[in-house]
Amino acid sequence: MRAPSVAAIVFVAGLTGCTVGNRPSGGSCRDDSSCADGLVCVSGMCQSRAGSDSGPAERRDAAICPGGGTTSISGVVRIPAGTLPVPGAVVYVAEGPVAPIPTGVDGRACLRCDAELSGVVGTPVRTGTDGSFTLTDVPAGENIQLVIQIGKWRRITTIPVVEACQSYSISPDSTRLPRNRAEGHLPRFALTTGSCDGMECLLRKLGIDDSEFTMPDRAGRVNLFADRVCVTIPLLGETCESGRNRFDASLGGERFPSAQEWWSRYENLAAYDAVIHSCECSETVANKPEAAREALRRYAEAGGRVFLTHYHYAWLQHAIDPYWRDLARWGGGAQLDTATGRIDTTFERGMLLADWMMLPDVRGSTTYGPVSLREARQSSSSVGMGAQPWIWVESTPVYFSFDAPLHGFETEACGRVVFSDIHVSSADQAQSSPFGGEPPSFPQGCTSTITPQEQALIFMLFDLTNCIGEPVLW
Repeated sequence: MRAPSVAAIVFVAGLTGCTVGNRPSGGSCRDDSSCADGLVCVSGMCQSRAGSDSGPAERRDAAICPGGGTTSISGVVRIPAGTLPVPGAVVYVAEGPVAPIPTGVDGRACLRCDAELSGVVGTPVRTGTDGSFTLTDVPAGENIQLVIQIGKWRRITTIPVVEACQSYSISPDSTRLPRNRAEGHLPRFALTTGSCDGMECLLRKLGIDDSEFTMPDRAGRVNLFADRVCVTIPLLGETCESGRNRFDASLGGERFPSAQEWWSRYENLAAYDAVIHSCECSETVANKPEAAREALRRYAEAGGRVFLTHYHYAWLQHAIDPYWRDLARWGGGAQLDTATGRIDTTFERGMLLADWMMLPDVRGSTTYGPVSLREARQSSSSVGMGAQPWIWVESTPVYFSFDAPLHGFETEACGRVVFSDIHVSSADQAQSSPFGGEPPSFPQGCTSTITPQEQALIFMLFDLTNCIGEPVLW
């Protein structure tokens, strides 16, 4: 049976009133005569005859409660680490098997907010700014599936028993997003390690288990690639720097594959849900040949998600597509050791970020709008049509996003790209020491502290990997 569209889900609670013999599946009952045709009364609840012996009924509806009461489930959705709340996640009860989430992109199936949900029973809800949710038309019964999903993050929690007309508060550990594949579905990330940023450490702080950081030919959901940049300095000759390029011995000690070899083919990128490029410490176009720049554009337009930090603006400035090249006016390159950023609150998602940063569970801002930054840069002086600024330093946008493709109707957008002029995890060691040698192996050099700018970027990482289009409100 075709799943209901999240844009137009209508919940039919069944007949109302106290007439004998009309109680739906999951409704309270005294005996079989209280239940609708085909149902029997088992332990005070109407069930199908098959369901009474061999598991739950094929379809369970919400019970009719006296005095207008409801059967409800509430909780708070948080990041895998269980700390920061996640706004905008979809929560619902599902009946039967839930359709699997595909990995990667193919240019045909876009992750849009008006897509269908799988196995919906009742009315889904979205989490609030503080990550909280309450479902109020929950069916009673055994083994109730609670689905929590944002983008391609999904966790399904099974509640052993839900009694009609009762309220249930789900434990925080059961409503956080999955840390590993055993707990649920995670997007598949490809991350290139730059020597001036430690984005791989941010994914770890997010709460993703170390076991999910693996080589590309393994099943882990985060694959790391070594980015190496060589520049020629007058009188000194060529000097080369690399980001982190191997796993720690505790994770196998293997060297990461070369980023330059990997990112030049669209087929390589298309195997991932999101691609993250950490700053290389240099604007280097030579290691991004035309084939690589075109592969990244094609990947984004096919539904991929792309996160670029600082010098990776080269993918935009030197893009083959003129729409990408005109997104910003590049130049300046001012270096800001510390700065106060201003969250753009002229659009709804920006207002949500500013509200979120003020939450007691976040405390990223002490006043509405400002956020403390360090290791920020000013590589662009302005942004053009199609770009949405998120954070400004004075009159300069230091973080912006856009949906791809840039040309065509808004409803045709399929992918999303963000550019951050902020070295997100600048406190985490990603490069070799001043005395030479290799950079530290992963996860060596990763700190556990989450800075205000990392909090903001965690929020925006979920915005990056979320669905495209206006969120559906049921």
